[in-house]
Amino acid sequence: MSKRISLLLALVAELGLLGWLYSRYHQIEQDILMVQGQFQDRYADLHSQWLKLAGGIMLVAFAALVTAYVLVRNWRRA
Repeated sequence: MSKRISLLLALVAELGLLGWLYSRYHQIEQDILMVQGQFQDRYADLHSQWLKLAGGIMLVAFAALVTAYVLVRNWRRA
């Protein structure tokens, strides 16, 4: 398989993962708003998950940017 196809597949996978992570992030955000001030243990657990997802989103977004950069640089060379 060529390098371009591999990079394109990686970029599509990263963008798909980014979309899934964002949907989970948004759902947990809504759950936090529903329990805020009522159940402190549940709120703390949801907030912890929310922060972990935010970190995951940042990492995957960075990886997608690097993959896109390498793909564009590779495309211009040929």
